[in-house]
Amino acid sequence: MTSPPTSPPSPRPTPTNRILIAGLVLLSLGLLTLGFWLFSAPSSIDSEDPMVRRSREDLQYMHRLLLDASSPGEPVTLERLQSRGVPANDSWGNPYRLESPPHGSTILVPASNGPDGISNTEDDLRYAPNVPISEAILASGPTAISIFDCRDPRLDLDDEERDALATTGLTQCAMPFGVLLAADERMPETYVRLAAAVLAEMLDQNLDGTPDDPDLVELLRDRDVAWLAMPTDEDDWERRQRPRLERVLGYDIVIPAWWLDVRADGPDARGRAVTIEEIHHFITQFGLSRLYPETFGVDDWTSVIARETEQAQCDFWQHPENDCPGSPAEYPGECRDPNCDVVEFYQQVVVLRAGMEPGWRGIGFPETAEELDRRLSDEIKAAMDDPEFHQLQRPLTFEYPVIRPLK
Repeated sequence: MTSPPTSPPSPRPTPTNRILIAGLVLLSLGLLTLGFWLFSAPSSIDSEDPMVRRSREDLQYMHRLLLDASSPGEPVTLERLQSRGVPANDSWGNPYRLESPPHGSTILVPASNGPDGISNTEDDLRYAPNVPISEAILASGPTAISIFDCRDPRLDLDDEERDALATTGLTQCAMPFGVLLAADERMPETYVRLAAAVLAEMLDQNLDGTPDDPDLVELLRDRDVAWLAMPTDEDDWERRQRPRLERVLGYDIVIPAWWLDVRADGPDARGRAVTIEEIHHFITQFGLSRLYPETFGVDDWTSVIARETEQAQCDFWQHPENDCPGSPAEYPGECRDPNCDVVEFYQQVVVLRAGMEPGWRGIGFPETAEELDRRLSDEIKAAMDDPEFHQLQRPLTFEYPVIRPLK
């Protein structure tokens, strides 16, 4: 019987190898220590607290602006950052500050005193990922989505579109992957940044800077068919803005201030839920429905999601504007057509199943993802889980970078 081959002996470490190994160990320990300082939240801070989350989002936005402000000879000040929508104070009323960069970086560190209002204590908040170990991560991540004035020539709009948006007061434009989102000049920038980040992440769920489904994005870029608008005054929108814009652009899916319940301290859970809902409606009706009509069509009742809506009708789904036997509508209006009823039902199904909370629930709609899963057919679950369709499988991170360029 042949003996198994013997493995070659391991090479003995030379003095040079020993030095290299020791250096790598020390470098690893140093980077781990730096990583803990930069990224670990102090035990006294509840990262899920809305006040903490809002301040962290401000600091992250300040960091993105600092990365963008790379022109030499033009110092970056807090006042300059605040001119791009950064609040002066954190959630507890403490002024934000800029600290000296850590070793190996040239980027100032945005920071806050945190809940206790005292600097250099364990509850201070800071955002400083731009050190050598993470520069590669930042470089490989998605390019930040920019919010421009809608007249800015860097936007892929024609002159007629620029003029219509600007003259109606929609001056804040973002175009994630070429898809138009335009907001009224009176809309707080924090809400515009949220909408741009949600749109970008829903189209690029792994945040690699490339759309998950380029054919879907190509359809959504067609502004003659549909676009996203963020108006602030309902009467002004209906009487003046929309009639003018309809001459130049297609159907508008709105994310309006009167649904968002705009707050001075930025979007809350309701604002996030409304933003997700309207962007999901836009993607379903004007993208998925056109690209995959047999699965996601909403023009009739023949697609997978339309048949599921019909099957759930008056069982565990009733739109509050529609009647069911023994359960009359709760609000005036009508949402019986598939391009309304199916779109509304499917959004709530996707959001709840992905681990998020819908902004509202249809009458009888399940309270938990587990209950919903038991009620859904195998057909729709198979469609939603098919990687070809890139349907949401987890909660959004809301971390897609969005900036207003300083230059």
